[in-house]
Amino acid sequence: MRDALSGAEILKQALEIIKNGRDFGSTLKTSIVILKALEPKVEELKGYNDSLGRPREEIESSKS
Repeated sequence: MRDALSGAEILKQALEIIKNGRDFGSTLKTSIVILKALEPKVEELKGYNDSLGRPREEIESSKS
């Protein structure tokens, strides 16, 4: 286990964190768009679930 990081190691790790954040940003945006597009279908499923008298928990767990 290392007690301290050198300045170069800190800079290297900081740059890696920044790069990973940039790479992840576009994935996050895409995921948000997809989830928003699925939202009407989830609402439709809730209606079917209610019509069939099924417990709300079956659909509520898919919202997380």
